[in-house]
Amino acid sequence: MRANFLQEQDRLLRTVVSAKRILSAVNTAKRNAENLRRLEELQRRMDTTPFDKEFSGHDYAYLNLTKYRLVHDGPLTCRFNRGKMIELHVVLLENMLVFLTKHSDGNKLQLKTLEPSKETKWSPIMPLAPLIAKEKANDKRAFFLVFNSQYGAQIYELVAATATERKT
Repeated sequence: MRANFLQEQDRLLRTVVSAKRILSAVNTAKRNAENLRRLEELQRRMDTTPFDKEFSGHDYAYLNLTKYRLVHDGPLTCRFNRGKMIELHVVLLENMLVFLTKHSDGNKLQLKTLEPSKETKWSPIMPLAPLIAKEKANDKRAFFLVFNSQYGAQIYELVAATATERKT
């Protein structure tokens, strides 16, 4: 009788482990499908014309977001010196960060260079490897991104709507 109980307990434990594995696989598949759907939506809304004209030979010219894995996306504001601010929709992919500028019609997102000043242009696509993120000490909603490129360092001050959103 004790042996039957132990066998039954062992079968139940293996069943629970298998059910957890299946649930994890289903959740992963669901998350991947939702992320792909989101990337397809962003791709439909994205206008790459300004970027493609300026950077036709660039590695990311004619960018297709659906070829990458989405990590996170959402709104941020980019603050430049002298109070200039640009509303962005930021897309964090597995290997790059993409800044999309909200178009005047509200539905389109443009992939175009950011211009903190008349003589400075920054690419809206950055590989993650050279990026460094630092919190801004006196603003719980803001953080800095430092991008080291062959043209020198670029420092982006980004502001989230809330301190909680900044952490995501």
